[in-house]
Amino acid sequence: MDENDILNEVIALLEDSGALWRSENGRLSFRLRRGGLVWDAECRAVKGRALFYGRYPFACGDAQAAADACSRVNARSIRGAMFLTQRGEIVFRTDAELDDPFGAKGRLVSALAYNAAVISHFWSEFAGISG
Repeated sequence: MDENDILNEVIALLEDSGALWRSENGRLSFRLRRGGLVWDAECRAVKGRALFYGRYPFACGDAQAAADACSRVNARSIRGAMFLTQRGEIVFRTDAELDDPFGAKGRLVSALAYNAAVISHFWSEFAGISG
């Protein structure tokens, strides 16, 4: 699947879920909710792969504590990686390999659901070190 096909598949999923989204410079930005938690997410498509980035709505207050927390998440996470950006944002990235267009929807849903599960599961830990 090419990048446009991938983004169109993600748009269809977002519209089905009722999530608001916008497209800018080849990436999709949208807001996710789980329970009372709300955060921003982004999708980029590259070479047969969708990359999802879930971003906490708070910046870290203590870079070392945030880096240590990211390492703990990465040690427990099977798919994806938690990282701290240079701007102090705490982000979890997952991806979906889309070599088969017939399985694309399921892989996209799985990658996005895993991303949301990790973001929400570790919410209080990262909120506790926010600045």
